[in-house]
Amino acid sequence: RRKHPPPPPAPLRSATTMAALEERSGKRAALTDDGVGQSWQLGYRGGVGSLRTLSGWAGFAQHRARSFRSRLTLSELSGALGDMGTLVPLLVACAKVGSIRLGPAMLWMGIFNVISAIQWDIPMPVQPMKSIAAVAISDGMTPGTFAASGIISGGVVWILGITRLIDCANMLIPKCVIAGIQIGLGIKMASKGCSYWTSGGWTDLDGKATFLVCFVAGAFMLIRTKLPAALVVFGFGVVVAIVHMVEAGARPLSEGLQLQIIVPTAEEWLHGLTEGALPQLPLSIMNSVIAVCALSVDLFRDPADGGKGVTRASVASSVGLMNLVGCWFGAMPSCHGAGGLAGQYRFGARGGCSILMLGIAKIILALVFGQSVDVMIIHFPKVVLGVLLLFAGVELASVGAKSIARSPKLEEDLMTCFVTAGAYIGGENMALGVSAGLIIAVVQRWEVLQLWCLSHIGSIRSKTPPGATAPGVAVDEAAASPSSLAGGGVGSTSQF
Repeated sequence: RRKHPPPPPAPLRSATTMAALEERSGKRAALTDDGVGQSWQLGYRGGVGSLRTLSGWAGFAQHRARSFRSRLTLSELSGALGDMGTLVPLLVACAKVGSIRLGPAMLWMGIFNVISAIQWDIPMPVQPMKSIAAVAISDGMTPGTFAASGIISGGVVWILGITRLIDCANMLIPKCVIAGIQIGLGIKMASKGCSYWTSGGWTDLDGKATFLVCFVAGAFMLIRTKLPAALVVFGFGVVVAIVHMVEAGARPLSEGLQLQIIVPTAEEWLHGLTEGALPQLPLSIMNSVIAVCALSVDLFRDPADGGKGVTRASVASSVGLMNLVGCWFGAMPSCHGAGGLAGQYRFGARGGCSILMLGIAKIILALVFGQSVDVMIIHFPKVVLGVLLLFAGVELASVGAKSIARSPKLEEDLMTCFVTAGAYIGGENMALGVSAGLIIAVVQRWEVLQLWCLSHIGSIRSKTPPGATAPGVAVDEAAASPSSLAGGGVGSTSQF
């Protein structure tokens, strides 16, 4: 037999050539899709601002366009409506007390929806800041005070994001506390939805019979079928709203949108800080940044492992910029919430296409109908919103429960989790719930915390490298490490 000569040896490549090949292969791998819609990673670290070249922008746009086209489905459209139970009641109530006008508020929320869809390609919601909205609804706020509350809250969160101090806050908060926040917020959302049961009688169109029909139909579609439950329930609500408008003699007119610049006075800045921003900041940091990032990792995997979960720095920066820009022009103080993400995911949203469709619909509605959009939303039935809010709350609470179930220290972390949830629900204050949970966590981990502090103090006194054990102090490094203080797994990267 004739033997083939061995192949010639591969030519030696310089380090520059090898680096170029590795970079090219990394780009090619980053542009692949793993079937779940893996985010485009080339030069894209938490936001589109990291793209530095024109070709990078072109590739990014092509990837997003392909992802959106592949997800033009009824499930995505249904998921886009999963947050209506939280959005519409707060918008309508704030408009009734005169804090905002619905036209500009919907326009800006639509713009923020479109930007969020392009930036992350997951169903990241844009929600009203609940604490500020609650104060405005209960006590009343002028438009200037309302805008000042959002600007101050957004500015603080933006600073935490760009300086990455938000990661320090995440390290100091145990994972079981985050689970308690998710469970407490989910239960509160579900109970709020159920409270609409009493909004009417059995024979009223916006009453108990309608609530019961929507609840049974929605539960059946979610559990037994793959039908877009939120889309069907919301469509039924639109029919009921049209009937209400006909009965009341109200007709939406095509009026132009009017935008105005809001400049708060010195007194409104002060009231915005004390009445709106201070109660809102704990909720924004915990629910709008830390909890929503943990939930995104649970639902879409960690970005470090090729998933589409979002980073805390990018979310905090987004929340800050939304309010620093929009609140001057009539926007609702807005944030990203774990409840909205859970609701949209529960009703079928799996990518940014759902948020893109929702944002475009809001923009068109605000531009076409202008001031008349107030009439359209005010007549939407409360019981339909209540059903949507109920299912969204159940989804969020179940995510928190599944997360705490994976904890290696389940008995200890359950107590912290339930104290956090109970204090938040009972006190109706996110800061109170977080504080109660942190107190329980510190008491449970007091010995480990004391050993960890002693080891670091000893290392400083003996001028040894950080992490070394002080002379005469025997410390179990595994027991005294920060990771041992955090408790169970919740899908968050908190260390303490």
